[in-house]
Amino acid sequence: MLFQSHQPSGFAIIAILYPFFTITPLLIFLALFLVHFKKIRQKMFFHISMLFAATIINQACLMFMVVTSQEAAAKALFIAAQVLEVAGMLVMVIVLEAFEENKLFSPRVAGFTAIAAAIVGAMISGPDLVATPIDLPITSGYIIGFGRRDMAGFLMGIFPLLVVIWLVRSFITKRKLTRSQHQRHLLSWLYVGIFLAQVTGSLAPVLVDSMNPGGMLRELSANIGIGRVVGIVMIGVAFSRVAKTPWLLQLQRVHLLLVYATNGITLYSKRFREDITDTDVQLLAGAISAVASLFKESTKETSPIEAIQFKGKSVRVIDRGTFTCAIMVDFASQASDDAHERFVRDFETAFAAEIAGFAGEISKFEQADAVAAKYFA
Repeated sequence: MLFQSHQPSGFAIIAILYPFFTITPLLIFLALFLVHFKKIRQKMFFHISMLFAATIINQACLMFMVVTSQEAAAKALFIAAQVLEVAGMLVMVIVLEAFEENKLFSPRVAGFTAIAAAIVGAMISGPDLVATPIDLPITSGYIIGFGRRDMAGFLMGIFPLLVVIWLVRSFITKRKLTRSQHQRHLLSWLYVGIFLAQVTGSLAPVLVDSMNPGGMLRELSANIGIGRVVGIVMIGVAFSRVAKTPWLLQLQRVHLLLVYATNGITLYSKRFREDITDTDVQLLAGAISAVASLFKESTKETSPIEAIQFKGKSVRVIDRGTFTCAIMVDFASQASDDAHERFVRDFETAFAAEIAGFAGEISKFEQADAVAAKYFA
């Protein structure tokens, strides 16, 4: 369907051409997260990189759509942009699921994946698209949208709506579980970004198009679409903070952080529960050491033990040779493992001399509270 060409207003021209200006910050975030992924090989940063890559290609499709003189090409670019938008939404769901609970697959992910697949199927099966020619100062092109009763457009409206409903419930639940003001600020910033990306960037333009296909409200749709990029950038800012302190996005509980020497003496412990006593700490240190020794003797295995799993609890162990660090958490995740490894690295750097010359004095290790607070506050 083709509507009569019209000359957009000055503000509408800016809105239509906004992808030309948003590519640069998106590329910066993509490079940043690829570097993080290369350094620590954490899947979260790979998924976030894919989110920004999909958004960049999405914006590129929108850029070429408004400057192409071929209606068929403009429609093809629009379909590609919508498919990438759906892929980006799905990646966000996977990131939030995988990073918090280390689950790459869950009923929610399966459900959203099924809807995404239905949208892609509707997209490639010939959707009813409305093409509005536009005359820009230096070129001409098209703004493409869905017809009023098009199934692909309907699904494109339903998908972000369902994501938003899930996000609102998720935000309320997670905010109740936050343990610090820093976590609450990060969570609010992240969810506002996702809300902008989904509601103003994905849902609202579809609703506008369905109410007024091909009309002047199409300019409003283009303006609203800017919110998607703003939201994606906010998500990038939030996860760049998480890259430095991964525990900020973890809402699971850490129960105990324990460092003990090769002779079994506890060098440092941080109790995150009031019911854990000094005796419990000593018993746990002895138990971990005994289990590791028993396992090595019975299996003739030389590599150190890395985890002891209980129902509802997990003890992760890092053996540095001169000392061992154990952490008890509700469940192991990429974030908890990363925070654990960073703590061990900083502890080893800060107390290398004290560990090498350890003669029984443990008070000097109390300064490790600052390191623990950095990663587990």
